[in-house]
Amino acid sequence: MLLVLKLLSTYGPGFSQWPLPLRALGSTMIVVPIVVNITAPLFEAVVAKLMRLWLHCRRSRARRQ
Repeated sequence: MLLVLKLLSTYGPGFSQWPLPLRALGSTMIVVPIVVNITAPLFEAVVAKLMRLWLHCRRSRARRQ
């Protein structure tokens, strides 16, 4: 969040003159959709794949014993 706020303040035209609450709101409006629509589904897919591999490994070990 702070990285986006800093990037917008540096490269956004006139963004650094906005009051702090509006800058925080603007950066939040950018970060939240990115996290919800891109980062969270990717993280969930990676964790699901790791869990499937882990469970498959445990099942195969249980069958061997």
